[in-house]
Amino acid sequence: WVVGNVSVPDAELSAVSTGILQALLLEDIDEINILTDSSTAINRILDCSPHSGQQYSLAACDALEPWLEANPDHIIRIYYTPMVLEPERRHCRGRRSKPVVAPGQPGRAATAAAVIKRGHARIRVHESRWVVGNVSVPDAELSAVSTGILQALLLEDVNEIDVLTDSSTAIDRILDCSAHSGQQYSIATCDALEPWLEASLDHIIRIYYTPSDRRWGYLPIHAEAHELARGLQVPGNVVGQMTIDQFKTAADTAATQPWTNQFESPSYRGRNFLVLDSLDAGPLAPTTVKGGPWLQAAKSAVDSEGNSLYSNALFARMCRAILDHAPISSFYERFNFTNGQRSCDCGSLLETRRHIL
Repeated sequence: WVVGNVSVPDAELSAVSTGILQALLLEDIDEINILTDSSTAINRILDCSPHSGQQYSLAACDALEPWLEANPDHIIRIYYTPMVLEPERRHCRGRRSKPVVAPGQPGRAATAAAVIKRGHARIRVHESRWVVGNVSVPDAELSAVSTGILQALLLEDVNEIDVLTDSSTAIDRILDCSAHSGQQYSIATCDALEPWLEASLDHIIRIYYTPSDRRWGYLPIHAEAHELARGLQVPGNVVGQMTIDQFKTAADTAATQPWTNQFESPSYRGRNFLVLDSLDAGPLAPTTVKGGPWLQAAKSAVDSEGNSLYSNALFARMCRAILDHAPISSFYERFNFTNGQRSCDCGSLLETRRHIL
C-alpha cells in the first residue's frame, strides 16, 4: 500500500502495524512473529504515547489487547533483522495504554472503524478501529471503507463483498486511483481487489450508500461501526499523517482569517457591498472552499421546472449586484459615463442592483 509523504520510520511502523492487524484476522493464531529491520518501529509499535506515526501504534495495541487477554498462551514476538547482522530476538507482550486528554484539548484526531459480518445470518467475524490522524472526515471515511475491504479479502471462501457507508465521497473515490486526497487508500484497495476479481467471474463487490438518518435492515452494522469509532478518543494534536484535504483546509483558514478581519472595516469593505445572510441567520463569511459561498449560491439557482440556471453570465451579474459597481448601468449613471449601455437587456430603462436581484 501507499503510506504517503512520510518518513522511512513511519513507513516501517505502518508495515509492522498492518502486518499485526492482518495476522490477527487469521483463525487459530496463538503466536505472532514479526520480522523488521527498523529498530524505530520496534521501539514505537507498542508505545501509545505521542510520537510520529502514533496512529499505527494505537491501532496495533487496540487490536492486540483483547487477543492477548483472551488466552495466556497468546504471544507476539518481534525480531530485529538488520540487513547486515544476525537477527536479534526481542520478546514483547502488548498492553495498550490509553492517551491522556489534556483539559481544553482543541478537538480530536480522526478515527475510523470497520465491522465485518459474514453470510445471510450476519455473523460478526471481525471488528477493528484505528486512528487515521489529522485528516478530513471524507479521508477518514475512505480509510474505513478501504480497510474494511482489505480485511474482508483476508477471509477464506469469500465470493461477494458488500460495503455499507454513509459517505458518498468515499464511494466516489474508493476505486479511483487518480490524484485526490486519500489516494493511498484507493490504490491499496484497487491493488487488492484486482487479483481477487480476476480469480473468478463469481467474485463481486457491491458498495451501498446508507445515510445515517435512514432506518433499514443493514443499518445496525453501520451503527455498530460508528459506535466503535467513537469509542476511540484521541487528542486532536496527535502527530500523524495529513492529507491533501487537510492541507487545503489549513491553507484556507490561514488565508481567510486576515480577509475576514479586514472585511469588518467599512473602509476595506466599501459602502455599497451587499451583505447576504446564511441559513443560520448570520452573514455569509468569506471562504475559498468550493468556490466560495456566492459561487455556491449561483450554482443552486433553479427555474420553476427545477433546471439549473447557473452560467458564467449569471454569476457575473450576481457579482455586479453584490458589489454594486461596473459594469451595471447604475454605476455608469453614478459616475456620469457617457458611453455604455444603461438599459437592461429585458427592456428596463436602468439596470440597477434591485432590478438584477
